Amino acid sequence: MDKPTLFWVEQLVASRGSEIPGVLIDNFSVRSIATTNSLELMIADIKPAAVFFDYDYPDRRRLSEFSRIKSACPSMPVVMVTLQHSESLAIWAYRHGALDFLIKPIDPSELGMCVGRLLEIVSFQKSQGNRNANRFKPPIPSDVPNTPRSKKDRLSPAIYFVQQNYSERIYSDAMARLCGMSATHFSRAFKQTYDLTFQEFLLRYRVRKACQQLQGPTANIADIAYNVGFSDPSYFTRVFKRFVGIAPSDFTAANDDADIESAVAENSDEKMSSTSQIVRALSTSFRP
Repeated sequence: MDKPTLFWVEQLVASRGSEIPGVLIDNFSVRSIATTNSLELMIADIKPAAVFFDYDYPDRRRLSEFSRIKSACPSMPVVMVTLQHSESLAIWAYRHGALDFLIKPIDPSELGMCVGRLLEIVSFQKSQGNRNANRFKPPIPSDVPNTPRSKKDRLSPAIYFVQQNYSERIYSDAMARLCGMSATHFSRAFKQTYDLTFQEFLLRYRVRKACQQLQGPTANIADIAYNVGFSDPSYFTRVFKRFVGIAPSDFTAANDDADIESAVAENSDEKMSSTSQIVRALSTSFRP
């Protein structure tokens, strides 16, 4: 039996989308879409079971697109997925007809319940009539900016991109464009906001990930170096020793997370007043 189709619409500021949850892939034929242009025509043609809108930190333009699509396709179940923790945004989404509002990282139980509702809807879709669009359209919440407003908001696309793509080549000028800044402005804003340069942040993030992987019983230093974004294992060893104080080969599984955070914080040649806080935050996820 063919799986019902599901649209996953990327509305991220970052240039690459999130990883689509496995439970969706297991139950639906997921089609990833990078733009809302002509999306309503695609919905009318393919008739997917639902549309997921994937956001990091949505602005007014992207939310206006969500509202437009829901108004054009009122019978279509839509789900908002976002990094932004905002009660007003959740209320806005539900009032615009969202079936669900999910915060990333998505709680598996919440996603499971959402999938259950969608599958139930699919089973009754053939007998459902068309719905009239809701005439009441609440305004976009006041806490949603026209464009990212604070320095942390403006830098969040770069932080999120590193989290998703740290194993690949990442350049500061590309991150500046991603954040809508000049290279000089981006460099200055990052240093002022986090008390370290973007490249320093990137190296620390990669070393933190390497520390986690080195705790495995079959850890291979060269493989781990490549896995976390270093093209040269020798350079990786030098960077690792600079931050942790010992070579990767001397790093054992006996080091717990607290040891890693302490080591990375204490052995830097940079000022660590706020950087140690960043390292602790990176042990789970970085939330600017």
